[in-house]
Amino acid sequence: MHTWWQSLHERLRAGFWFVPLGMCLAAAVLATLTLWLDDRYDGTLGGLLTTGGPVGAQNVLTTVAASMVAVAATVLSVTIVAMQLASTQFGPRILTNFVRDRVNQAAMGSFVAVFVYAVLVLRRTSDSPEDLPRISVMVTIALTFAAVVMLIVFVHHIATTIQAMNLVGLIARDVGRTMDSLFPDPAEADDVRRADSDVELQGEGTSIMAASTGYLQLIDLEELVELCEEQDLVIRFDHRPGKFLVGRTPVATAWTGDGTAAADLSRETCEKIADGFVTGPRRTHDQDAEFPVKQLVEVAVRSLSPAINDPITACACTDHLGAALCRLAERSLPPTVLAGPGGRPRLIHGDPVTFGMMVGVCFDAIRQSADFHVVVYVHLLESLERLVPCLTHEDQREPVRRQADLVLERAEVAIAQEADREVVRRRHARVTELLDRLD
Repeated sequence: MHTWWQSLHERLRAGFWFVPLGMCLAAAVLATLTLWLDDRYDGTLGGLLTTGGPVGAQNVLTTVAASMVAVAATVLSVTIVAMQLASTQFGPRILTNFVRDRVNQAAMGSFVAVFVYAVLVLRRTSDSPEDLPRISVMVTIALTFAAVVMLIVFVHHIATTIQAMNLVGLIARDVGRTMDSLFPDPAEADDVRRADSDVELQGEGTSIMAASTGYLQLIDLEELVELCEEQDLVIRFDHRPGKFLVGRTPVATAWTGDGTAAADLSRETCEKIADGFVTGPRRTHDQDAEFPVKQLVEVAVRSLSPAINDPITACACTDHLGAALCRLAERSLPPTVLAGPGGRPRLIHGDPVTFGMMVGVCFDAIRQSADFHVVVYVHLLESLERLVPCLTHEDQREPVRRQADLVLERAEVAIAQEADREVVRRRHARVTELLDRLD
């Protein structure tokens, strides 16, 4: 159930309609409330509020309603243009960040909500001064001023968001949030799920087929562990969130609790296991550690293309990726064997996230696309140099050393000037020296 809510939250967060619709409903509730206050307290507050009479109130409400629709259309147009520009320069995957952006959603919702409020109040106005909803009209004016402020905030937000460095920073913030969510601090990590011992799997087991085709978005670990406890099973899954699954192909394998083949699993049990793997048409941030990282890598790779030729943006992406790896090096990676309440192994992750894998995800594509850009090679090695003091385990050193060697090897081939190659060699020697001190 927790995974279902998590999936629903991601769909709502990634949709542009939810926040504006919620604000429209809130505007309708507010209109009902203020009109009720007008009916109840108009005689008391009538002398304190001035609206210019019935005609003036109707003109105000009509003007506000018409202008809010026009501004909402303008906001939508500006957002689409900004998304198109960002998609052209930074890649289509970046559009997700614009759609998820709360300021963009709130801006659209503000103007539509004020329109809804003004229309609902307008239908209650009449030519009689005694029937004039003074409180509601004054609230309309206040909301209009708030919408104007929101327009200024929106214009500023769009103007700053489409700047390369700010966009890189926003994506990097998503990377940091994902790291904090999936890889907790060791002091806060919950070790209850770690199995007390391993289990030796025998035989081929029962293959569990994927229920649908799409990207694996979520794995309902709680539900699967509970099912394993009930049925006394051990399940191994060889796909991590972010991988593409094809319907009716194996997504997991099940054994009995003692590790022997479970050939007699009912169809209902197999379907329940398959339902624990949630797929969708796109990758999400929830359990996919690579997705936000690859967004940042895509910005770097596109900026190194001949059409854009912006190595400075690639360097900024490299700096943020190095910072993300520093954060990851100090965190606890999820256990590969998860246990039930009794400590017995229940879930086995056959393709877990590793530190070495994440180093490759962060830097491989950028290194391969750097071509003759000396500054990019230097920044890659500088990021690795900053990463060395953050390493907390011996097995983290080899991926860093290998990546530094690959950067140097690529630079030796791609850079024409001997002086430039020497700059890269010195930086590589610095990384190697720091790693040797740790040994």
